Amino acid sequence: MNRCIEYKQKQEGPVQASGNDRDICGLCNSIAILFDSDNSETVCSKCGVVLQENAESLGAEWGIYSGDDIESKSGTCMPTSSAFHDMGLSTFISYSNVDANGGVMSPEQMAKIQRMRYWNKISSNNRSYHRNLKNAFAILSTVKAKLSLNNAHMEKSTYNYRKALDKRIIKGRFLRALVVASAYAACRELNVPRTLVEIAQTANADAIFAGECYRLLLRHR
Repeated sequence: MNRCIEYKQKQEGPVQASGNDRDICGLCNSIAILFDSDNSETVCSKCGVVLQENAESLGAEWGIYSGDDIESKSGTCMPTSSAFHDMGLSTFISYSNVDANGGVMSPEQMAKIQRMRYWNKISSNNRSYHRNLKNAFAILSTVKAKLSLNNAHMEKSTYNYRKALDKRIIKGRFLRALVVASAYAACRELNVPRTLVEIAQTANADAIFAGECYRLLLRHR
């Protein structure tokens, strides 16, 4: 089996490492887990057992191999992510006043498209729920950049904050404190060595209030 995997790696290219460090092989208890993006399989590099088949890929469904691919494949959408307030599923209307063929639109068409842009912008921000998520995720993006955190931590932090918002924990509390609590909870779950005080200083929040929000998150899980 190991020879088959080594032969597959030589024929199909290198196998990418799995992003989940908690994956453990149930056969040999090895943590050397690899993800084969070509076959969508998660395999153990030590004993060769296939741990998961038909795994969902969160990356783009296309690749760029030449300059022509940029224009021909750029119409595909980006992968969904909980790091966006709308999960990356909202519609975006381009600000370029050209049609699909590259021609300049007429003044009547430009006025119609401008009204569509206006109402699309209003409809995507007309709920306080979405506005709250946008403000919170902007703070989380700042924390991620300053503390050099990865995308997995960002996804987990936004997931924790969404749960807190759905359970109305944030009502009557400071938004930044709950954001810090969500980020710290993600650090504890992903074994990231960051303290609550460090995250609070990065987000310009009070560490005492953030600690209270963190304990509140633990009680409502």
